[in-house]
Amino acid sequence: MGANIGTTLLRMSHSEVLVKTEPIVDVFTQEPYPIPGPIPSFLTVGPALRSAFEQLKEAQKGAETGDHMKTAERNALRVPYNQIIIDLADFVELASRKDPTLPYKSGLEYFWRKRSSTSHAAAALTAPTLTVINGPDRGMVIGKATPVAGAKSYEMQYTYGDPTVESNWSYLTVHGRASKMISRTLEAGKTCSLRVRGVGTSEPGPWSNYVTLIVT
Repeated sequence: MGANIGTTLLRMSHSEVLVKTEPIVDVFTQEPYPIPGPIPSFLTVGPALRSAFEQLKEAQKGAETGDHMKTAERNALRVPYNQIIIDLADFVELASRKDPTLPYKSGLEYFWRKRSSTSHAAAALTAPTLTVINGPDRGMVIGKATPVAGAKSYEMQYTYGDPTVESNWSYLTVHGRASKMISRTLEAGKTCSLRVRGVGTSEPGPWSNYVTLIVT
C-alpha cells in the first residue's frame, strides 16, 4: 500500500493532505489503537503524530498568507509527514490480513478505496512542454504548458537548488488547466527552476522540461 498512498499523497495539495489524513491522526493519537498488540517503535503515533500534524497545519496557514518563511517550513515538513502516514498505512495493511476492517477503523478508508481502483491512465499521459515568465507582482510567476490528453490537473514543483538533483524538488501547487498556471508564493530575487506534469485519474504522467529563471 505504501507505493499507492505515496503517489496519492504526492498528488495532493498541502490543504488536501491535511484534510484526508486527519482521520488517521485522530485514530492514532489516542489509545487504545485499533491494531491489537504493541505498536512498533519506528511508527509515529500518539502526541508525536499529533504534533507533526499540527506543525504542518500551522505552517500551511502561514504559507496561505504569502509568508515565505512559513512556505519554506511547510515544504520542509511535508516530506517527513508523508512518510509518517505511509509507514502507518503499511503497518495497517500488514495487520489487515487478519482483520480486513482495520483500514476503515484506522482512518484510511479514503486511501484504501484509492488502492483498490486500477487505472492505466498514466501510461497514456505524455510529458508537457513548459514555459514560465515572471508575473506583475513580487514573487509571482506564470506558467504555461502544452495540454496533456487524459490529464485532469497539472502538478507544479519548484527548486531553488540544482534542478538535476531529484531530491531538491518540492511540491508547489496543482492547477486545473495548463494554459495559465499562476503561483504567488515564490521568493523574489532567487533563481528558481520549475517543472510540471499532467495528473490522470489515478496516476501522474512524466515531468516536463524544467525552466529556470530569477523570480522578480
